[in-house]
Amino acid sequence: MKTLLLLRHAKAVAEDSSGLDHERSLASKGCEDAGRVGEWIVKQGLIPDFIMASSSRRTIDTLRLVGAAFGHSPLVMIRRRLYMCHETDYPPLLQEAPADCDRLLVVGHNEGLQEYLSRLTGTGRAVPTCTLAVVELPIHEWPEMTIATRGKLLQLVTPDDLE
Repeated sequence: MKTLLLLRHAKAVAEDSSGLDHERSLASKGCEDAGRVGEWIVKQGLIPDFIMASSSRRTIDTLRLVGAAFGHSPLVMIRRRLYMCHETDYPPLLQEAPADCDRLLVVGHNEGLQEYLSRLTGTGRAVPTCTLAVVELPIHEWPEMTIATRGKLLQLVTPDDLE
């Protein structure tokens, strides 16, 4: 069994007139939420073995703040393909996780992340900013991931749950 942690980036500042969505930074609330989610991950014993994150500034900043609670730095792979990817893009990306990774954290964006979580677990739950989904997968190796793979949603934690 493998465990997948899907994390939507924390709340970002509103898009400005430059239209550079990829470069938006986190809002102060997003910074606070990311720190709390990181602490929750540690308390639950869910520190990832490996991390994949979108290349956007807000996902990298979210990851930096979440990861500050870990006490060590798991290997991180930044993937431009995770920036606004579609739900069907997730399985090929997950297949790239190292063989020795049992717990994978993916930091991404909606709508694709929410749609993939829905397809993967059969739940139609909303995924607000900085929400973490913990999914148990019935696979032994990451290359087994396909769009048809179904997992069990163990927990869905929003920042409001941690206040």
